[in-house]
Amino acid sequence: MENDPVDELDEPESILAGMGALWIPVFVASFGMALVILVSLWVAGWQVEQALVAQVEGSWEVGEPLALRVLHVDGARQPRPGSELSAFVRQGERSVALGEFRDVAELGVLQGHFVVPQLATGPATLDLEVRGAGVPTLRESVDVEIVAERAPRVGELTISTSNLNWGDNTEPQPDGMQIVVRPERRLLAGFDNTLMIRVTDEDGHPLVGTVEVALLGGEFAGKRGLSHSPPILKQEVSDKLGLVMVKGSLASEILELEVRVVEPGLVHTEEGRVLGQRRFRMVSFAGAVRMEADPLALRVGEPASIAARGLRRKRPIYVDMHGPDGAWIDALDPIVGLQPPRSWLTTGIEPGFIQAEAYFYTNDPGESAEILRIQLTDDDPRGAGSLDPVLWQYRELLTAPRVERAFDRSSEACYLAYIERTQLEPAEVDAARRFLLGTLPVQVLGPPLATSTLGRELEAMVETKQSWYLGLRIGLLGGGGFFLLVLALLILRRHGQTARATAEALGGIDDPEIGPAIAAARRGALIRMWAVVVVMGLGLLLVEAALDRIVWRV
Repeated sequence: MENDPVDELDEPESILAGMGALWIPVFVASFGMALVILVSLWVAGWQVEQALVAQVEGSWEVGEPLALRVLHVDGARQPRPGSELSAFVRQGERSVALGEFRDVAELGVLQGHFVVPQLATGPATLDLEVRGAGVPTLRESVDVEIVAERAPRVGELTISTSNLNWGDNTEPQPDGMQIVVRPERRLLAGFDNTLMIRVTDEDGHPLVGTVEVALLGGEFAGKRGLSHSPPILKQEVSDKLGLVMVKGSLASEILELEVRVVEPGLVHTEEGRVLGQRRFRMVSFAGAVRMEADPLALRVGEPASIAARGLRRKRPIYVDMHGPDGAWIDALDPIVGLQPPRSWLTTGIEPGFIQAEAYFYTNDPGESAEILRIQLTDDDPRGAGSLDPVLWQYRELLTAPRVERAFDRSSEACYLAYIERTQLEPAEVDAARRFLLGTLPVQVLGPPLATSTLGRELEAMVETKQSWYLGLRIGLLGGGGFFLLVLALLILRRHGQTARATAEALGGIDDPEIGPAIAAARRGALIRMWAVVVVMGLGLLLVEAALDRIVWRV
């Protein structure tokens, strides 16, 4: 006896086979979508492992010392401490080792100096090899030029970008004289500062008299200013150059002073004894590092003593040394916390002015850098003849912009001429040098940037991620679309088989009662099928949009 078609349709093997044909693509699609999401998250976690920033002069003279600094960082610009650096200079087939540099302070900073070897004039290549823990050796090359003579490098004139430093409400000059108060280099809150007071006549010739300095506002040298009965910071007879120095710690951002010139031996409170007076208002510069050196003039070959201190005791201070032509010739080991002054040898340096620069941030010191000028001379550093280069340098910068609103260039020129023609004692020579060097406009040279691979590495990482994301997008949308097509075809095939089997079991679709019912059931099944496909397609687009917004954007 032949089997009933209905019985055949209801056989378990037939039901399971039909279900398997539909669910296998669903499982495969779900696994593929999960795989795309996991791979996307994996790719999103890729980071640049390491990069370097190299700072070195681009023009080299044979036999001269030059500084080299390499910052070893990760993709987030955080240092990779404990690295080592090997440097070589290559010209043609010849390669010469320049030295090994270590991260002494464990800051991810490898620095020091080297001496340029004997090389022919022309292009050369600086090869750098950085070895760090847990990362492959990083190699980079920098083009340099071997020259017979290099043009002097001039620093960037840096005054202030803060309007407060330009808000000078200092009083006008008194009749018959000029009184100026200038900080040595810059006025910095939180540090010891030297205020240099100069009294001259209207033409710029020094006046010798008793100078009294009263504190009207702010905190200086352990005293707090008062507008009535102000404390006296100093009362002293000016020297032959009209100078009086006041040193103390500044504990406020704003300092207000009144400088009075009084008759010798008399105090200012006596009626009619004040010869001239002037009020000053000064604002602290936004600096966080202070350097000191003593003395400020040395014979060539004598060691310089340099001390540096920062407001942030735990942050390292980087100190660069620049030669008389402005070239970056050495980098001292970073100074952390309170340390004794560093000794720096001047052997082999030409006479002129060396400039020390100290700062917290090596990438762009800018106007926050502290500078210190030290004179190297073949003459007696305390002899009047050693001031000639100082006077020349001061004249060269007379036209440079100044914060001091009432800066009188003609009076300054007259003052310089007076120093030239006056016989000065060694102490007066030291005072003149301190005043002239300390009041020159600040010009920051900064470390010259040779190369930075971080931007290049980040761009390469972005390109790699974008390529992967494009492939994942194609895989998600293309695979999802193929899945929906296969699913629709399988559903159509399955419904067609079911409809035929049902019609045969019930006597055929030609039956006037059964045929329309089967056709209606088939239309309903097709509508449900397309609804499922549309919903799953929208879900696919939603997943793609979520990945694009959250993961795939770089």
